Amino acid sequence: MAEQPLRFVHAADLRLGEPPSGLAEIPDHVRGDLLDAAYHAAERVFDVTLEESAGFLVLSGGVFGRSGCSARTFAFLAEQFGRLAERGVTVYWADGPFVAGGASPYEFEWPDNVCIFPPGSTGEFSFQRQGFCLARLLGQSGDRVSLNRVDLPRDARGCFTIVVLHERDEADEASLLAIDYVASGGQADRRTSSMGSTVLHWPGTPQGRRAQEEGAHGCTIVEADVDGRPHLRFQATDSLRWHTAQQVVRESTTRAQLEARLHEHVQELKATADGRQLLVNWHVTGSEHLVPRVNRATLAAELLAWFRRQFGLARPTLWSNSVVVECGDATERFQHEGDTILGEFLRELGALVADPAKELDLGVAPRATEAGALARTGARLRIADAHWRERVLKLAAALGTELLGGEEASA
Repeated sequence: MAEQPLRFVHAADLRLGEPPSGLAEIPDHVRGDLLDAAYHAAERVFDVTLEESAGFLVLSGGVFGRSGCSARTFAFLAEQFGRLAERGVTVYWADGPFVAGGASPYEFEWPDNVCIFPPGSTGEFSFQRQGFCLARLLGQSGDRVSLNRVDLPRDARGCFTIVVLHERDEADEASLLAIDYVASGGQADRRTSSMGSTVLHWPGTPQGRRAQEEGAHGCTIVEADVDGRPHLRFQATDSLRWHTAQQVVRESTTRAQLEARLHEHVQELKATADGRQLLVNWHVTGSEHLVPRVNRATLAAELLAWFRRQFGLARPTLWSNSVVVECGDATERFQHEGDTILGEFLRELGALVADPAKELDLGVAPRATEAGALARTGARLRIADAHWRERVLKLAAALGTELLGGEEASA
């Protein structure tokens, strides 16, 4: 156990070279915010480290991102590491898998306060204060390190023991006996678990980059008491934030009332954003009275234009990325029994929703040479996240109803 209280900051997956993506349209006044978002969020991590008077900063997971270390990334990190060095704050860094053909952290000259864990073997560092060991840090850079293969005997000095990894394989409880805190990376969202007395934590990326990574993102402030128990505190660092906003419309609601309610919803989102830019996907569910099937796409387009005109130009910006309008419970459309192309289409989607393991049938390739292309296309269309898979299928149902509904109307 530590003889003095210990405080440090744990951040992961800075991915500095990866701006947010997935916008259907990028207006000029938002483009710069997207390009700078990862850097602003990472800078806030370093700010928090200094504001909290943390003893050190732990970085786990990919810091550079898929594009490797650009000149901007190197200059940014050198400046931020230098800020910490001026205050005597050490950085312990276990990077993720190195980009093929790209540079590794070892190829750069960093300030002396930066300690990088090696790939392929376990590195060890000791954090001391006034001659006392407060923390022992062990770790490896690289992809999916197994804790079961790391020899971690109980530290006789009683130091708070931290293991730093990009992403770990499953470990048994025996391999964690000597560990107080596992600082993991490799996941976009924040998560904490425990095994025995060991706390395993993923702080998530400081900046969400896709609609699936919605909500607040940041870093974790870890405080270990004199008994060696870690206490975790979240600190938001993101400069822009994704949201999926739901709005249910009653049968008696008029168009004017709908816009008034959406305006209120926007103000609620802004109130919780604390000055951040917001990227919002809207999902409006109404009745046939307000949203007749033939006008659904028209209403969605009109609402999207209204959102962008009313709220997308001011600073801070609330930019609406999409609007989906549905009538009633979307799952009811999957029970369509009509002997029509639309009916067959909806029943097929219903089967995909009912069975998450069922894959999209792209048809039979007429020539063997096309089989590989179909397989690659199917892999790209596979959605692992169950929530997003169902949502995409419901969007497909709405679009299919728009496009194929005319055959029923003429029948």
